Amino acid sequence: MDATLPWDQMKLILQRYEEDMKQLIVDPCPSCIVPVPQLGIFLVLRDVLMHAAGEDCSSCDLDCQKPRPLGCTHTCKLPCHPGDCPQCMHSIRLRCHCSTMPITLHCHVWTSADDDQKSKLQACNNQCTKLLSCGHRCSYSCHSGNCSPVDQCSQKVTFRCSCKRLKKDLKCHEREKRPVCNEECSRIKKEKEE
Repeated sequence: MDATLPWDQMKLILQRYEEDMKQLIVDPCPSCIVPVPQLGIFLVLRDVLMHAAGEDCSSCDLDCQKPRPLGCTHTCKLPCHPGDCPQCMHSIRLRCHCSTMPITLHCHVWTSADDDQKSKLQACNNQCTKLLSCGHRCSYSCHSGNCSPVDQCSQKVTFRCSCKRLKKDLKCHEREKRPVCNEECSRIKKEKEE
């Protein structure tokens, strides 16, 4: 019996052998679990839907229908096949955390990463471009989440007393140490008013 005939033709042949027809069993295709008729040792290669019968199929035309990993939107490039699909090698393009640089990765690298790995993959390692509430740029390298708190801003700033006579260079977060007017400032101010 020719096992390469389409199932509808095979069924006509099998109907002639009613006794053999009782032995007809339906097993799932090992690669995609679609039921495929099988009789004894003869593996029927196609069913009415022209579907592959698994590993022994020589001419399966359908694309792989297996679900992709979470986050992967690309289809498997192989036809219906047994076993796992190969890793997705499509290139995906992301923006870094600070949105200044595009980052290109293979899809499988991104979809197989945990949250910590994804955060590292998405960092461009340049200085963060976000501004703190004090007006200075964040001193961290490209990062996810919030920037450094203002009370840690290490930008050098020149602070002056209220009359602008005294000055002192400090880190931005050290503003409470800025100079205050002293007796000399008061004396000079008084002289200017006279």
